[in-house]
Amino acid sequence: MFVAWAHLPRVQFELVKTELPFSFTLGRLLMKVRPAPVASLIKRLLRIRRVEITTTEGRFWVDPASDPGISLASAGIYDPATLGARIASVYPADYLLIGGVNWFIVGEGTAKDVADKLGLAEPPVSGIVVAVSGYFGRAPSNIWEWLGARVKASSNG
Repeated sequence: MFVAWAHLPRVQFELVKTELPFSFTLGRLLMKVRPAPVASLIKRLLRIRRVEITTTEGRFWVDPASDPGISLASAGIYDPATLGARIASVYPADYLLIGGVNWFIVGEGTAKDVADKLGLAEPPVSGIVVAVSGYFGRAPSNIWEWLGARVKASSNG
């Protein structure tokens, strides 16, 4: 077991096709409808489905009524929250988010094993996983407590 540090930069892609389907206009409007179950019902009634977006990094199937979908389609930006969701599902109790795009993760195997489990080997996701053998610096106490407990447990492992 080891502690790893993962970082996902906010990645921007160049859209191959700049003309977006009409469903993205409706998607932007649906994002403003509250309560959310009403927006979901309208989305189903209008039969708004995922749309394929082609970028220089590949093709994405995105929901035109979601923040990540609108962000990728309009600005070509891949949302780091996607990696956060993967980390939370693969390592549900063994991660700590720091600064919005950095995570400490406790995992089994090598840094490559962790990267493979998170899907960092294939586009469009990019990121860095580094094995942590020691640490020093200045940070909020919750980070030191988390690291102290995990590194001690990892070395006793």
